[in-house]
Amino acid sequence: MGSEGKLTRVHTSLVLKEKIAEIQGHRAQENEILTYHAVRESILAVSTTMLQEIDVRTGAVLGEIPFEICLTGGDKLYAFDDLVPCGLHYVIATFSRFIVVWNLREMTLWHIAEATKSHSKGHIAIAASLSSSNTIFYGHEGSQSVKVTTVEALCNGEACKKIPRKVISRNSSICALAFDTKNNILVSGSTDGMIHIWRTGVAGGGQMEEECSKDEHSRPNGEDISPHTLLSTINSKPSTVQVLCLNNNGVLTVGYGNNQIDVFDINRREPTQIASQSTTIPSPLSLYKRHSILFSFSLNTLLLVLVQNSDTVDSKTSHYVLHRMHYGLNIDSSFGVGMELDTGAVALVLCDNMLTLYTSLGKSKSLSLLQYAPDDIALSNVQSAPTKVWCEQHQFAFSQYCNPDKIPSKIIQITTTEEVNGKFYLASMDLKTSEKTTICSLPTTFEGLPLTPLRMNTLIDTVVVLLESTQATVMTVIGLQESSSQPLYEVRDFAMTPTQLVSLAPSGRSIRIHNNWKAKEPDGLLLTLSIAATRIFPTRNPIINSDTMKLLFITNNGSGQETLRQSDQTMAFTLESTVTWTTQSNERIIDVQNEPEEYNHLIAVCTTCRIVVLEHSSLTVVASYAPSKAQLYMTPRSILWIGKAIAFATTANSLYYFAMQSNDVQLLCCLQDQMGQKVINPSAFRLIAFLPDRFLYMTIDEYNNIKCNNSFFIFTRPFAPVEPLIYSQPKADSDLTTQYLLRLLEYGAPLVQVSNKLIQHLGNDNGEVCLRLLGDGKKAKPGAMYRENALVSTQTLCSLFLAAHRWKDAVMFALSDDPSLQEYVSNPQSSEAQLPQRLSHLASRLNKIGNLLQSFGQLEWAGRCFDIAGNDQALIEMCLKCNKNQVMMSVLENLKQSNPVLCASVMAHDTNPTNIPAKMDPVRLLSTDTQVFERRSRLLQQLNSLKNASLKAEKASNLTPPPESWKFFTWKRLEPEDTADWLGSPMPHYSSQEFVKKALHIDTTQASNENSFTAFADNKVAGNTSIGPFLDDEDSVMAYWRFEDAATFTSRSSDTQLLDTSKRENHITVSSLIGFELSSAPVDKGESGKLLPEYALHFPEAAIAGSEWSARCNIRKGGTLDFGTNFDEDPYRRHLTLECWLRCYIPTHIGGIIASRSPLWSLSMEASGHLVLQLHDRTLKGESIFQPSNNWQHIAMTFDVLSDDKVSIRLTIDGVSALSKEIAIKPLKDAESNLLLGPQLIGFEMTEIRLWATTRSVEQINDMKENYLGIAENKKRIK
Repeated sequence: MGSEGKLTRVHTSLVLKEKIAEIQGHRAQENEILTYHAVRESILAVSTTMLQEIDVRTGAVLGEIPFEICLTGGDKLYAFDDLVPCGLHYVIATFSRFIVVWNLREMTLWHIAEATKSHSKGHIAIAASLSSSNTIFYGHEGSQSVKVTTVEALCNGEACKKIPRKVISRNSSICALAFDTKNNILVSGSTDGMIHIWRTGVAGGGQMEEECSKDEHSRPNGEDISPHTLLSTINSKPSTVQVLCLNNNGVLTVGYGNNQIDVFDINRREPTQIASQSTTIPSPLSLYKRHSILFSFSLNTLLLVLVQNSDTVDSKTSHYVLHRMHYGLNIDSSFGVGMELDTGAVALVLCDNMLTLYTSLGKSKSLSLLQYAPDDIALSNVQSAPTKVWCEQHQFAFSQYCNPDKIPSKIIQITTTEEVNGKFYLASMDLKTSEKTTICSLPTTFEGLPLTPLRMNTLIDTVVVLLESTQATVMTVIGLQESSSQPLYEVRDFAMTPTQLVSLAPSGRSIRIHNNWKAKEPDGLLLTLSIAATRIFPTRNPIINSDTMKLLFITNNGSGQETLRQSDQTMAFTLESTVTWTTQSNERIIDVQNEPEEYNHLIAVCTTCRIVVLEHSSLTVVASYAPSKAQLYMTPRSILWIGKAIAFATTANSLYYFAMQSNDVQLLCCLQDQMGQKVINPSAFRLIAFLPDRFLYMTIDEYNNIKCNNSFFIFTRPFAPVEPLIYSQPKADSDLTTQYLLRLLEYGAPLVQVSNKLIQHLGNDNGEVCLRLLGDGKKAKPGAMYRENALVSTQTLCSLFLAAHRWKDAVMFALSDDPSLQEYVSNPQSSEAQLPQRLSHLASRLNKIGNLLQSFGQLEWAGRCFDIAGNDQALIEMCLKCNKNQVMMSVLENLKQSNPVLCASVMAHDTNPTNIPAKMDPVRLLSTDTQVFERRSRLLQQLNSLKNASLKAEKASNLTPPPESWKFFTWKRLEPEDTADWLGSPMPHYSSQEFVKKALHIDTTQASNENSFTAFADNKVAGNTSIGPFLDDEDSVMAYWRFEDAATFTSRSSDTQLLDTSKRENHITVSSLIGFELSSAPVDKGESGKLLPEYALHFPEAAIAGSEWSARCNIRKGGTLDFGTNFDEDPYRRHLTLECWLRCYIPTHIGGIIASRSPLWSLSMEASGHLVLQLHDRTLKGESIFQPSNNWQHIAMTFDVLSDDKVSIRLTIDGVSALSKEIAIKPLKDAESNLLLGPQLIGFEMTEIRLWATTRSVEQINDMKENYLGIAENKKRIK
């Protein structure tokens, strides 16, 4: 075992499989005590000076909490007695009379509490719940009851509640506790061997026996008694209980101080011993501390950590033995051959059926995988823990994604009531809206025992549900039309073929093909099996000369392996059949899924270790995937087909897909539970369906009460199945995949971005389609330093443009980070761009693109690349190769001023040289000088002559459009509004728009550079000139109305035009019914004589019959006020900020329209004072209130148009955000309209109105709201 100690592997029941990691510590750890946190899946190691959290899969140290001095403030360092995990992120330790709490989320020592005032030498027995309740149970010497508290109550110093023991146990002390979180079972053991079993947290769940009286600390009214029910007591042996181990299936193991072990089944009314009463640990060994017994993944098998008796143990190292013990009814308990090792501390951990060994000696620590020896005796194969699937699963073939009209719009699921311990119900969930409709309730008990759902499946209008109690598994058949439950049949498992319902008998030795599903007693053909089966699965492989489909059976071969068997001539199987597949040792089958809609389909098998793909008729292995020892976090737990790819959820809560064509595995996303940020057990994730634009998965939290509605969710998450579908398709189907992509683009670009891997896979054959998937590499938003698809490199995008024969777009995109050079390419005469540096990445990229364009015969754009890169040598060499004097002379004319030396050298070149070898040329022999050409300092202005030398563009490969028979996926699309929506939400947001087919502008016949869809400035709408760039902050002010010239109007009988203070000259016309008042708004008035007085619009005091009034400014299409409403190609037109000062001088008339540009947007105020924003098809209400007082208040509205259908908005009142949100909109057609201020507004004054073409932040608004803009002074001087 390396430096951690000597390890014996020969002829032992347990052997070392592989080492996961060596964990090197900074310093030696003494008196280390260990525990396993099942929720966090980490090992917690606490020594006298430090706590470490270690990932059980990788050995990575997740965190450390040092404590250098004694926790109680003295000088002595204590060794801890016990260590237990608690809740989702706590760990509890005991030493002496103290309880210590660490918070693993904050990685800090959280609290130290004194459990008892007694200074006795006895230790504190402790146990804790793994649910979010953070409940702690403890007992100490002298206490006659089990104390119950929580982490929060312990930290706050609150009094504990109690669970009293029987009177006959009062003379003994509690020395061991164990708690089963799933079933709320608490077990205590005492020094006299008495064992108490309670069900906790059940208020009024049962009467306490009279002898269970309160202890001496109880209050008379019994308020400190924790709700509980005493289930039973056991008094098997008169020896101190040293170890208690309890599993989720109701099996209790007790280790006594006299080295004897008992195993009880506590599910029964009276606990039954299921192991030999005289089971004794081999001498001279004894149990190691209180976590030395572990239930194995094998049936009726225990794993024990034993240590030699103290008289033979060294002070720093101990001689440990890892033992395997078999137990069971009617058999003698037996031990295997022990695995010996010498180390300082040791822990065995069972995580997802992987047996992990942790050892520690000084600074050296290691994590290893163990397995049973091949020749070790096994009682039977690996025990199959029940897999809960509370929702029907759907999987689709590639053809169904292409033509998705038959994708189901509803799924059937099992749900619960909102009350704790409520009933289970069958419900229907609408996939289009996530709404649930209850169908009927499920049976609650069988033979007096409560039932919990395991699995379900549907066939047409029938639902079959498998339920379990502690002693039986039953099946019920429910007709959706009748919505009522049918009789219960005791079965072991069931399977539904396309035409039949088949059940497996409780013994596993026969199957029944049901005829009448509504019969009170099982009815149908009964077929006997050669050996017992544990589970059955349907196939689509028909029996010869029959429409009946075969089944798959899981059987145990008695040597730690499971065998998958297929039906023979009937639905049963025989031992002579060779159509089988067998797992590895200690590997169990979790799920089996048939490839959808394929006749010669494949079968995917998910096991505890890997994914295996089998051929449907022979069960031969076609492909497989198993994570390496360094990637155990990628172990699959739930699988589902996506076309010919297999998606699988892993133990690390991630989603991957396995493409058999390339035998490759790729990450898709991570699965998160956003409800209260709980940590979910990885085995609780179940994949449900992958739809064309989303996928659904289910979680069941095993560490909370499964009958609580907060423990079961179906999450919907945005998803694009493009990559697994395309990447797993055979190359022969490339035309079909292209048609699918074209259809996908008719929906619009995918909500979830495509990956760089997929782009590289499609690249050369579908360049134009790839560009459309990537949005032509547009910026994420104006001014951003990243693109919408920043994961795809600039080089890749330029290559795609070249593959699509879009030469100009390739050059323009290479220059996307330099707008001045882009402008030079579009209009060389008017640009002031500068050459990039000779050794810059841009110059190097342009040289490469120029060489490629030259090889394509596109000399015009190749020459432009060489020109911008300043590579005159390459430009001249290209002109010489084209062999056209007119082209050469035109280029040389441009080079005369910028590079005269090179121009003279070329002019002197002899166009008809003689064929004299270089070494014999007398001119060269006599020349001793080397000509050095300096790089020119500016760009050339004219290279139009190269256009005549360019080759004609070749035809691109034809793209076959999708067949007209293909239907559209017409559901409303998801519209994520926050992070939870992107990560997966049980109540996702949907678009308010119905499905609209997008226009697809892809030239499928020939390259057309002028008509291609492009993201660059040369394709702007005619007449819609840019309003940018803005050289300083106030350049973005499009209108600034201070109404300074109102002083010249003494009386008015008609509408009046007032000047715009900004340089944009957007003057405003004010109705005659609106007066002017000298502004009293808290805006800086400036120095005397430096600034004209500011006036405010004074709106009428009351409504005037038959009259209308407003201040209006006409907005021309493409004008300087036409911005902020749509995703314009001019990036400067995608932002808007409107701000003004407002005063309500008649508080009773609060409310009205403040400003509007109908029908695009409107800002109004309700009578309650809430601001209301209407933007396109959306209406939103602010949170803060405009106070109905006589004081001035500042309001602002900002738009940031992120895409064609997405806008970020913000409303502020007095510089405080009243609404901030990113919303989806339905774009309206932009047309000429008027900007109206205060239409029909009553009782308000308004002034200092500013309209910006930028999105002002809250800080910017606050900084400038009480200051006038500098352009007001400039305007005054002009006037």
